[in-house]
Amino acid sequence: MISFTTEDFTAGRRRRSVEQLPQQLSAALAVPGARCPSLAELAQGLCVSTRTLKRRLQARGLSYRRLLDQARLGRAAELLQQSRRPLEAIAAELGYSSSANFSRAFRRW
Repeated sequence: MISFTTEDFTAGRRRRSVEQLPQQLSAALAVPGARCPSLAELAQGLCVSTRTLKRRLQARGLSYRRLLDQARLGRAAELLQQSRRPLEAIAAELGYSSSANFSRAFRRW
C-alpha cells in the first residue's frame, strides 16, 4: 500500500502527487499480495478530501477508475505474458473477486 505522511506535503507537492497517481497505482499493483488503495485512502494519504481529489483528477481529464484500470491492464499483461500462473490467481492478485470479473474487465480494456 502507498503510504504518505502529513509533513511530506505542501500545497505544491499535493498537486504533483495527483499527477503521479498513475505511477503510484502501478507501483502498488506491482507488489505481490498488496492491494491497490481506494480513492478514500489515496485522498487521506494526500491530505485532501475525496471530493477534492476527484476534482483535481477531473481537472486533468482523469478519474480514479480509469487510472486503476490502466494500472491493472499493464500489470495483467505483464503477468499473463511472463508467468504460468492460473487465471484465477492473476485475477485475485489484481483485486478481482473472480476470474469472470477479470475476464470481463480485460475485454473492456
